[in-house]
Amino acid sequence: MDILRNIAEENNYKQDDRAGALALYWLLFSETEAPTIGASETTLDLNREKELYETLANELNEEWLAHALIGGVLIRRSETDPGALCFVTYLMNRCVDGGGARDAIIELIENWRERSTAPVNSKRVLESWLGYDFNIPTYAI
Repeated sequence: MDILRNIAEENNYKQDDRAGALALYWLLFSETEAPTIGASETTLDLNREKELYETLANELNEEWLAHALIGGVLIRRSETDPGALCFVTYLMNRCVDGGGARDAIIELIENWRERSTAPVNSKRVLESWLGYDFNIPTYAI
């Protein structure tokens, strides 16, 4: 696991290799036991993960890199975690044109919404909670 992380952070490797190592590293978190939601929250600094994502994501790898992040890391975070909310908002802004990992992001938000502790159980508060509008801009249609 440490080898993958080292490859992801090392500038001597190609960007695609680094992105692949980072995706595998994130996906390994989905294989570990986590008895409660948020158990892995102390393991990763989401600010550092966001920096790596910004550095390594491009048009070719953005979708699968975001899927790995969501499926391995963000799904295990609490829906009230400010770092996770900030990261998800950032990801949504990157796919505002309808591309990217939009489906995976929506699935994550639906998963969060279904949790009994989620503050979005009331009707129609999801968009205001995230500070994001899910309507596709008219220029993208």
